[in-house]
Amino acid sequence: MRLTLTPEELTVYYAQLHDSNSAFKCHYPADSFERQPVHTVYGGANLFKAGFAGKLGEVALKTLDTYAPNYLVFARVLGLPGADTLPTTPIEQASLTRALEKDPEQVREVKPAAWLAYTVYNRVLKKLKSEPIEDNRIDFEDGYGNRPDDEEDGHAVAAADEVAKGMRDNILSPFIGIRIKTFSDECKVRAIRTLDIFLS
Repeated sequence: MRLTLTPEELTVYYAQLHDSNSAFKCHYPADSFERQPVHTVYGGANLFKAGFAGKLGEVALKTLDTYAPNYLVFARVLGLPGADTLPTTPIEQASLTRALEKDPEQVREVKPAAWLAYTVYNRVLKKLKSEPIEDNRIDFEDGYGNRPDDEEDGHAVAAADEVAKGMRDNILSPFIGIRIKTFSDECKVRAIRTLDIFLS
């Protein structure tokens, strides 16, 4: 097949791309080996409070308790592998639970579906109690909408105060930040003002 670009032209383009990619990597290195959040929660800036993560965790725990009050129900609700083989009578369930509490690794060899359900359920419980939100974005963009300047100014101050309170009380999610409007010509003044107020 006859191509449009000659080998000489390609050599020049490859060199230019190499230079551009090298410059990009200097400013934006590869992903960090540090902890990365597995999910992000966006919430309107007008609603943000320092205890937001904890309150959301409480709601999640109540929901879990309502619809999956133990690891056996949890496995069935989620359709975990082998959930249909788990015991259904109270006596069998109690016996299995005692065995898992005593020596989960031994149960793992004999009843892997029970071990999986028990392990995942307890990890979910622990996560919801300790870090129900990993990354929280205080949203001044889509979820917040366009508001009068005085109103957005006030929300920027209030959100910053709540973040400071949360830092003091150690109740924020491990990752937190704000999501301002875009730097487009229409929004750049508002976006920079919100960022400046929040940081100030």
